[in-house]
Amino acid sequence: MIVYSGNIRQFNLDVDNRVIADRIKEELEKIGINHNNPSEYNAWDQSLLHMKNVLSDPDFHLDTKVAIEYKLPTTSKRVDFLISGKDDNDISKVIVIELKQWEKSI
Repeated sequence: MIVYSGNIRQFNLDVDNRVIADRIKEELEKIGINHNNPSEYNAWDQSLLHMKNVLSDPDFHLDTKVAIEYKLPTTSKRVDFLISGKDDNDISKVIVIELKQWEKSI
């Protein structure tokens, strides 16, 4: 299961238009997972804004794929964020990112 997928171009638009958290919530509800957790919703909204800033680096091709909340097969675990594409040598690569919502650091 992937709750959100698209390329960097679409992801950046969804973040800029402030609809990314709504799309994630809607997709989870479609598969029967109701998320009435404001903290998680806000975490998506804030964390994905920061991911957009990272992906705005010109080294990322705008057609590079992203996926959010990927459920690992045969487990109940989910990966927060995946980036997939080809490197300069045309070799397929995947980057797995686990996002955390920090309020402060000591």
